[in-house]
Amino acid sequence: MADLTKPKKQVSVWWFAFGYFAVYIPYSIFTKITSSGLLAKDLPQDQIASCLCKRDLPKLDSALQSCLNANNGVADACASAQQKLDQCTPLVDACKPESLQRILDVTVPGAEWLPPTIMASILMMLVFITSMRWWKYATQTKFKVAGHTLPRPRIWTLFSGICTGFVVATTTLAYTIDGVSIVFAMLLMRGGMLVMSPIVDTIFKRHVRWFSWAALGLSLLALIVSNFGPYAFHLKVWGAQPFMNTILAIDLIVYLSAYFFRLTFMSKLAKSDNADDTKKFFVEEQMVGTPSILLILFIVSLFYAQFDPASDLGRFVTGIHNGFTSFWSRPGSILALAFAAGLFSQFNGVFGSLILLDKSENAFAVAVNRCSSILAGVIASLFVAIVYEADLSGKSLMPDAFTWISAAMVVGALLFLALPKMFATLEKQKKAAANTDTKAEEKAEEPKAEDPKDEAKAEAPKDEAKAEEPKAEEKAEEPKAEEKSEEPKAEEKAEEK
Repeated sequence: MADLTKPKKQVSVWWFAFGYFAVYIPYSIFTKITSSGLLAKDLPQDQIASCLCKRDLPKLDSALQSCLNANNGVADACASAQQKLDQCTPLVDACKPESLQRILDVTVPGAEWLPPTIMASILMMLVFITSMRWWKYATQTKFKVAGHTLPRPRIWTLFSGICTGFVVATTTLAYTIDGVSIVFAMLLMRGGMLVMSPIVDTIFKRHVRWFSWAALGLSLLALIVSNFGPYAFHLKVWGAQPFMNTILAIDLIVYLSAYFFRLTFMSKLAKSDNADDTKKFFVEEQMVGTPSILLILFIVSLFYAQFDPASDLGRFVTGIHNGFTSFWSRPGSILALAFAAGLFSQFNGVFGSLILLDKSENAFAVAVNRCSSILAGVIASLFVAIVYEADLSGKSLMPDAFTWISAAMVVGALLFLALPKMFATLEKQKKAAANTDTKAEEKAEEPKAEDPKDEAKAEAPKDEAKAEEPKAEEKAEEPKAEEKSEEPKAEEKAEEK
């Protein structure tokens, strides 16, 4: 009979990795297509160029004025901004209103993309946990509603869930920032995660092996190549543009901070052999994650009028407000893509969380998680570049050579982390198989012990044969005795005659 009290075994982390890889590809593709307005590529190229100028003219003028103010009105310092403005101004009149409206309808800013996709994620979270019947694993309230207790998070899973919400928001936002490729955004976020995972292991006094430190160094090298490579080979002029997009920098800080606390809470509460503990943490975290970030975004959107719409922060807050309001008047194709992206985003959270909750050290779990997403992102970037070739402005969508080199280095770092454990597992399997073969040979060489019952059965016929011998002798003597008894009778008869 099965032992029902024995902890259930966990599903292999590699199945979760495959699921994460499979859902990350469409999620990345849908997000980049909508944020870049690539669905408007069916318009004539001259209309695209003129309408982009008309759309971006206020932004270009604002950038020029900001540059002049920062440089005390010195025009030479703002020659690049002035050149862009001069190139666009003559093209504005050629833009047709319907072409401009088409571009505006299918181009969704990153901030506006957040509310609808998170709403879809919440819906998918409720459907998934209910269909899996996992609500019972969460901590239950003491009071009952309609005869049933309600699931609730613990204090640490509450904080971890809030961090999860920020991870969802910052990941989606990173893929929608203008001028930032999917691979480059992933490189910064995944590289930061690789750096952080051994640090969390050290805090919890988990032994960090040599290959974790090797991966740390390789990840740092990848970041250096990605950021300084273009300047070293004179592909970019130092100071001509910011070292890093301000929104991307803030996004990266929030993303890594949220993951640091998540890994801390997971290490404290959930990384064990018991699958029920994993499900308990997962359900409590998920029921807080996306609802909490949606609530925060809604509160922020209420104050959009307090910000300057021409500033980066003002555009961001206005975009969040539009995500709750004007977004829903966009074409049906955009609404469908937002809903699909939200569903895949939720499954990203499901598989990604289950990978990180694996009982192994954080350095290994993070490696599996990051490797899956990076490979998926590379495939998504290739797909978008092959299908659309360039964005609306004509810039190639294919990541540059330095980004690919850096991505290869990150994959190398992941291999440093993942392969040693895989080799150790294979070695254990070989030893176990060798021990099994040795035991089988020893059993085959041992003489079989005879069963006492078989011996008794074998001796029984012998005993019966011995017992039959006296009987046979008696039977053989009986005729002789009869013959002897007949002899006197025959003699008597002869005398009478």
